[in-house]
Amino acid sequence: MNYITKVCSTSSTRKRFLLVVAVLSSGLLLAQSTMPIILKAMHDEQQRSIKELRLENLDAPFYISYDINDVKSYFFSASSGALMQSGTRPVRSKNMRVLVGDYEFNDESLDNNIFTAPKPNEIALPLEDDYEGIRRSLWVTTDAIYRSAAQHFKENQNTLREKGKELKDLPHRTFAKVTPQVVNQFKVFPEIDKVKYEDYVRKLSNYFRSVPEIFNSNVSLSIVQGNRYYLNSEGTSAITPISNITINIRATKDHKMTSWRDKTLFYSTLENLPTPEQLNGEFKLFVDMVADKKENVRLEEDYTGPVLFMGQAVAEISAALLFGRETLVAGNNLEVENRARIENTTSLENRIGKLIVSESMTVKAKPKLKTFNGVELMGTFEIDDEGVTPPDEVVLIEKGILKTLLNDRSLTKADQTTNGHANGPGVIEISFDGNQNTQAIKQILINKAKEEGLGYAYIIKKLSMRGMGDGEYYRINVATGVEERVSEIRPSSIQLKNLKKAKGNTDKLQAYNFPMGNSNMVSFICPEALLMEDIELVPMRIKEPDDEESIFVEKPKDR
Repeated sequence: MNYITKVCSTSSTRKRFLLVVAVLSSGLLLAQSTMPIILKAMHDEQQRSIKELRLENLDAPFYISYDINDVKSYFFSASSGALMQSGTRPVRSKNMRVLVGDYEFNDESLDNNIFTAPKPNEIALPLEDDYEGIRRSLWVTTDAIYRSAAQHFKENQNTLREKGKELKDLPHRTFAKVTPQVVNQFKVFPEIDKVKYEDYVRKLSNYFRSVPEIFNSNVSLSIVQGNRYYLNSEGTSAITPISNITINIRATKDHKMTSWRDKTLFYSTLENLPTPEQLNGEFKLFVDMVADKKENVRLEEDYTGPVLFMGQAVAEISAALLFGRETLVAGNNLEVENRARIENTTSLENRIGKLIVSESMTVKAKPKLKTFNGVELMGTFEIDDEGVTPPDEVVLIEKGILKTLLNDRSLTKADQTTNGHANGPGVIEISFDGNQNTQAIKQILINKAKEEGLGYAYIIKKLSMRGMGDGEYYRINVATGVEERVSEIRPSSIQLKNLKKAKGNTDKLQAYNFPMGNSNMVSFICPEALLMEDIELVPMRIKEPDDEESIFVEKPKDR
């Protein structure tokens, strides 16, 4: 979502954290003797800044928040049973927010120029628990953001005077007041046994050695573990553990870029990581798909008609339609002159209370739900990245009617309220009225294609997320029911309104996890199959580096 804030980030990428936690800086603060060094340095520097940070003729800050991600990242990869990479990297990154003015009128209130870029004298966080070093890093960044925010607030005050209007008569942004929260879930993660996980990826990748149809392959394992620290001057603070484990499998049957296929598996803890033996079934299905010698059918001309989305593709297309160009996340940008940037999303505030999708469709946010039918939900969170605890459930769409949007603390309309979703969707449940099974939905697909005089209809099981040939597309002969795999295609000009033409779905729901936006993990609980009408499909013409067929010496045989 759009994280509308005066922020300075010194991590390699600006992250919107999936989870934020806090420890009260007054009254409920952890005892100094039990406080981790990182949190103690954050608390002491924040208290000093809120009390002493002043510039002549400029207002003091009324709000400061510090956010530190302290993790250790491990990466292992192997190919055909041989270790290719093994590495460890500690990472500490910081995000800050400084507001000058008050909750109703501050430096973020009147325009969209709200980011503070890192300054040349920026000091990175030390990787060691060096109290003075951490405070010094926080001090330099806080000072830079404050100077920018204070000057910006003065400009906002001048703008208000020049226009001769009251604040309520101008498009403006307020900062919501919330009840302070305290969370302490600090977790000590033991050092990873690198030899164990090097052997793990060797065993997984060794599976491909016995498959002569596989030309090249790679298996990688990423482990990220640590804690996130959040503290603000209102009294909210917390520590929560971070634990994300990812297995990525890639393989190709020939040298062509378009032949690469990949599969990614996500886990929340090492305890939940399957053994190589337990993954045999996943690998066999994947290898069968990659090694299929049958030449894919090409889409010769654009197609418009019914399309059946199945499995993972239902979650992917739902994410694209509900949180893409048109989004169920409340917009924070103001309609003002000289906009600082062009938004690539359109929020739906003006359509609340109106029918926006099929009358049988309901969408709910369930941020605290941890599992669904035995699947871990990686998007779950107890407290958002602004220190706000979300409700157990937020009904976004009910029977096709838009009820509300996901909000952070930056509010641009009088009827908006924060509902603890500063980090985005989290866990989304999509359901439809109806109780048809997958086979019945396929028959509806065929019947509708026949009605439109089409010889084929299309099924999508996985969208191509990178445009690199990793989608799963099929066409079904409406006369014989035979399915054939199709070369890379993509839905064209698909919009939220297409969901008004959802003509069939299963009542059985499945859960899927995948990264969205700035690598935030989201979880979608949705039907196993979803049929939509009037979907346009076009060929995805991926150009190979060399269009001529290359000749290779036969690969060596294992001895």
